[in-house]
Amino acid sequence: MPGVGVTGDWRQMPNQNVWLLRLRLELLNTAPTAELPQFTDWELVADFDRDPIGHVQLNPALAGEVVTATFDHQMFNGGNHPTWECRAGQICTGSWSGTLADSRNAIAHEPSNLLHRLQWHVSRAIDWLQEAATAKLMAVGDFFELPDFNTGPKGAQAFLAYYEDENSFAEWQTRPEQSGFAELVRWSNGIRLVRRFKDLTGRQTIYEIPWGYGVDAISKFQDTALWVRLKDVPTVRQRQVPTTWAELEEALQEQGLDLMTLVSPLWAPRHDPTGHIFVLFGMPIPRRVGELVSRYHWHLLWLSPEIKAGKAEIRRQTLKNRLKAELPVRWAVKVENWHPDELQNRGRLSSELCKSSIILIGAGALGSAIAEQLVRMGVQDLTIVDDELLEGGNLVRHTLTLPSILAHKVVELAKQLNLSNPLARVTGIAAKAPSHRQDFVAAAERATLVIDATADDAVLRSLPLPGLASTVPVASCSLSLYAEDLFFYANQAGAFDWSDFTTWFAPFRHEQNRRVEQDGLVMPRGAGCWHPLTPAPLNRIQGLAGIAVELVHGPLKSWTARG
Repeated sequence: MPGVGVTGDWRQMPNQNVWLLRLRLELLNTAPTAELPQFTDWELVADFDRDPIGHVQLNPALAGEVVTATFDHQMFNGGNHPTWECRAGQICTGSWSGTLADSRNAIAHEPSNLLHRLQWHVSRAIDWLQEAATAKLMAVGDFFELPDFNTGPKGAQAFLAYYEDENSFAEWQTRPEQSGFAELVRWSNGIRLVRRFKDLTGRQTIYEIPWGYGVDAISKFQDTALWVRLKDVPTVRQRQVPTTWAELEEALQEQGLDLMTLVSPLWAPRHDPTGHIFVLFGMPIPRRVGELVSRYHWHLLWLSPEIKAGKAEIRRQTLKNRLKAELPVRWAVKVENWHPDELQNRGRLSSELCKSSIILIGAGALGSAIAEQLVRMGVQDLTIVDDELLEGGNLVRHTLTLPSILAHKVVELAKQLNLSNPLARVTGIAAKAPSHRQDFVAAAERATLVIDATADDAVLRSLPLPGLASTVPVASCSLSLYAEDLFFYANQAGAFDWSDFTTWFAPFRHEQNRRVEQDGLVMPRGAGCWHPLTPAPLNRIQGLAGIAVELVHGPLKSWTARG
């Protein structure tokens, strides 16, 4: 291939089914730069542990003409690979549609034949070099990509979740504060969520994140972090994040900022530097390359290990010693924006439905499946009403589990759902609907949608519910005997006519009764006086619950009566 020289033999990495081949690649038709000379040495990797037919990638070599800078579309290149004889900075030679192709949702551009695959990746590496040398790896209109913060120091395993969008960014621009202290909610597995930002006194709240009830329940476990707003993403040597305090100081100096001045509040007399010490750097970023910055990315820097109790001056001096120029900077390995636009950008319901205040009556098999789908797909304000306890026989098709036996379904379901979406505010009302309880009436007064999943005629006969506006849509969802059919009927609460519903449903009711008599359905529950149970299986219930969600997914304001 033009521009490619093979300078060694294939060699296998010890105790791995991974093979490396040394290549010397030439920068074709492009002038060399300080970071990219005319010839550079690379390792072509064929990894059969990751893919039986060989996962292929290219990393800079350890010796020869070595690429030490980190560019766009390249993993962190500031050190060596932990187990292979090459540097860590894998370049992106794959196809943009590779992940979709792996799941059979797109055409695979990467060849399946190993020899052709090797040639394909090397050819793309030649193109990558040309674009890196001419600063064309990221074009205007491309989605903006952060540099790789996984720099590798042991112990930096913290995971951070924050919440930012264009609206919060606009709010930040009205604030004069450039730094302060933030409360971090500490979850399991090293996860920390940013709860609120305060000023440097720690008394005035500047911005509070609207987390749901699940996060509220763990708010007593907190850490404190210094937050600092930067002017840009701090990088050195093209697009490499700083790995030492000296590099971080260099990167901030390019923004006209002084590192020690920024972090000095950590050892101010009013601050007590004990325990885990964190710094949150806020970096303004655009949605796409070439666009104006539109949100903050917050990245966690961890001054590990923990500072133990002792005299205040000793603790402050210990903290300053952690910032010596040659010591490593420990970035959190994983940081995510948990705003719905980011966290739920796969399979999210319409914005109109997500913002709805929904009452779901019935927490049985169908109701629990509908509730789980709604909350996981973005609904935040959900009130579930049911007065039944969970029984052992419910487990065959309910979303709850053994620990909830003999507890109210709605109470347990609300707990579970609040932990499935960090923004969810699900409330369970253990009562039979309709109810004149204050909490039920309050939920009805703010409701914009009611879903009845009880299959109980008494609920529909009682419409409109206490406190419910006459214009609120009400959808009735029920299943046939074997869950072969979903019966769906909807209208506005004030126009929901019981006689019209019964007329519409009469043929289906008679057909269900005929099936019961024909099948001689006898399904006793325990000894003594038995009563028959519906045999609907879970797989069908879940599928029809999805159809019910699809039916309420439309424009709510345009609903008319329909079956």
